[in-house]
Amino acid sequence: MSDFTTGPIVVGVDGSAGSSSAVELAATLAASTRQPLLIVWVRHLPAFIEASSALGEANAALDDLGHHLEAELKETLSSRDVAWTFEARRGDPAGQIMEAADERDAALVVVGHRGQNQAVSLFLGSVATRLVHHATQPVLVAR
Repeated sequence: MSDFTTGPIVVGVDGSAGSSSAVELAATLAASTRQPLLIVWVRHLPAFIEASSALGEANAALDDLGHHLEAELKETLSSRDVAWTFEARRGDPAGQIMEAADERDAALVVVGHRGQNQAVSLFLGSVATRLVHHATQPVLVAR
């Protein structure tokens, strides 16, 4: 387990209100502990879209979402005295957030309570739930 005072704080974002709360909370913690933020957004498409003719449109929409999220983060964090980076990944959101946290020896992982895809989470389990049960770092779930 990592020491809270060493590694960065990893924040999982997806554009939802919950992830905005996670960014605000993580930024407050980062400012008080002088730790950097690593903000991770995971491009994830369900398998049925990956195999469909709509893949090109879905990828374009994800590109737009990624650019929008990064611009929104710049605005949100511009008044905060925190160092931060934005990283886009592909794959399973919980798995990629855990991988990013492990790669950076993160001190903490922060995510929102509910993401954008609430219907899918009923079947697959939420990202926050998977992180709480499987991450090697402490996980803080923001509401």
